[in-house]
Amino acid sequence: MPPQKSTAILFAVAILYVFTAWMSSGYYHWDEHYQIIEFANYKLGNAAIDDLAWEYKASIRPGLQPALCFIIFKCLSTLGVTSPFILTLCLRILTAATAIYQQIAYEEF
Repeated sequence: MPPQKSTAILFAVAILYVFTAWMSSGYYHWDEHYQIIEFANYKLGNAAIDDLAWEYKASIRPGLQPALCFIIFKCLSTLGVTSPFILTLCLRILTAATAIYQQIAYEEF
């Protein structure tokens, strides 16, 4: 595919991903926040340990995603961003950017 056409398609995909991230209004299942965001919120001091899911005490979940979420939320809080809606929007946009980067890096686009 010619580079100009690939760039145009990639730009359209990026716009679509950002639009989708902006328009997302909720979550698929009530407990998905306990998997990553609530663990990160606990480390930030925004959640009590008693409010966490049993997976936390059992130490059965990997820590990479909550650690990344913690870092992102900490960085955004230093910029004054504290709205949970904006924080999750940033996570969605970061996920979209990672997906686009992966397509470019592995030349699957």
